[in-house]
Amino acid sequence: MMILRGSRKARRRKLRITETYVASSPAGSTRSTPGDVLPATAIWKDDFMPYDVIDFATVDERFGTEDQFKEMIDAIHKYNMHFVMDLPISTTSVKHIWFEDAKKGGKYKSYYVWKKEADVRNDNNYVAVPGTGEAFLAYEGRDPILNWENPEVKLAIIDVAKKYLDLGVDGFHLAYVSQLMKNQGAAPYAKAALGALESFNSELDKYIEGNEALKEKKVAVFCSLNDMEDVQPHDTEEYNAASLEYVIDNSVTKLEPSICPDGVAKCLYNALANALHHFERSQLPHVWQFTNYDVSRLTSRFDAPTGNLMTFVQMTLPGAVEIYYGQEIGLTDAINSSKKFTGLMQWDSSKYGGFTTANQQPFFTNTADIDKLNYQAQFDTVKSPLKTFRSLAKLRQRDDNLAFGTIKLAPFVNDLILYSRIHHENNSTTTVGAAYVVATNFGAVNASVGINQLVPVDRSSTNVEVVALTSNSNNYQLRQHIDLSTKKLELGPKQGILLRI
Repeated sequence: MMILRGSRKARRRKLRITETYVASSPAGSTRSTPGDVLPATAIWKDDFMPYDVIDFATVDERFGTEDQFKEMIDAIHKYNMHFVMDLPISTTSVKHIWFEDAKKGGKYKSYYVWKKEADVRNDNNYVAVPGTGEAFLAYEGRDPILNWENPEVKLAIIDVAKKYLDLGVDGFHLAYVSQLMKNQGAAPYAKAALGALESFNSELDKYIEGNEALKEKKVAVFCSLNDMEDVQPHDTEEYNAASLEYVIDNSVTKLEPSICPDGVAKCLYNALANALHHFERSQLPHVWQFTNYDVSRLTSRFDAPTGNLMTFVQMTLPGAVEIYYGQEIGLTDAINSSKKFTGLMQWDSSKYGGFTTANQQPFFTNTADIDKLNYQAQFDTVKSPLKTFRSLAKLRQRDDNLAFGTIKLAPFVNDLILYSRIHHENNSTTTVGAAYVVATNFGAVNASVGINQLVPVDRSSTNVEVVALTSNSNNYQLRQHIDLSTKKLELGPKQGILLRI
């Protein structure tokens, strides 16, 4: 959920978040996230503060110093972009100073949830501490869960958030919110968790409003839909009770060929339909996430043309989009690494992909086809996934109708996903501004596509303009005007097109 504090206009910012992974980014520089080469409005540094956090207040020395962290944020702000980071509010590491003290019965004992080992011997939610006769509430049998019923815990986490706001951070990703108030059991747990989340947001509001240096700042706080659904499984107004205004819909991250017996197109179509239904019920805008550092990249999970076509779809959906670094060039999983999903961003075809000029091996590795799969190569090519991505990103920034217009999904037929993006005046049938039609063919054969079912009643398909194409398209050209009133659109396998009416 993305909470954008401020005016309604501020809340409607065209968010386009580039998600990067700390250990794959050059130390002491912003090379992996430059706003002039990747049109983005926000940078989200994954794993800056992991969920098994050892120290909330100190920057991991492997990545640099606090001063370098501040320099990075300032550099990002110079590109007129925002910086958001992970902030674990429900768990810590067993090595955290609070938990080390709590195990010994110190002053932080009440920061966690404890029970007698004998009472929870068969409860997988608890982990025993040898030699103490006690067990602590844990996430997945590992990370200790903080006790949010203790007011001191809330104040401590708020103080952490304040510190990073003062350093220039523009927002926080809150993961595992489903673990908040977990000790209360099934019945009151959901309401209590949402209450804790609302309390956290409220305290941030108060701090921002009372701080002269921050009161004009628009701070984003967000978490994921699947995490929130663990708290509140059904679409209800309880989401709104927690002041949630934006949702990261990460349902597509779960898709893979093995669970799509009827094909990826059908899986993707159903995921989009379900997400849009949730939006309709909850009235919460979406942030769309199709891949992240926990799953194989789209171009490896599927084939490269399918993965790039899925990114094309993502960039034409309503709301904000969250792009995992490298997704814009169709980056595949890295080789020779236990961290295949977090390989280096490849800027050129040099030894480490332009990540560093040093001879020391970076944390992670490149892909096998770095000679072709890099930013510079795609920038120098007339047609490439990067060129398509940049075109769509700039169009979303220019035209509110593509960023926020209503979406109408056509029925699913023969691996085709079709939809329109239209803005109607005051819920009437009068179309305001440009109307768009998106046509994508996820099939393995050519397809003839009729679009008239998606054309607004007050518009004509006699003069339709091609405004974006996947890089493998060859039947049409950018800015070409075509008459589709009496003939169909011809799409090859794994091709997509964006039309303006």
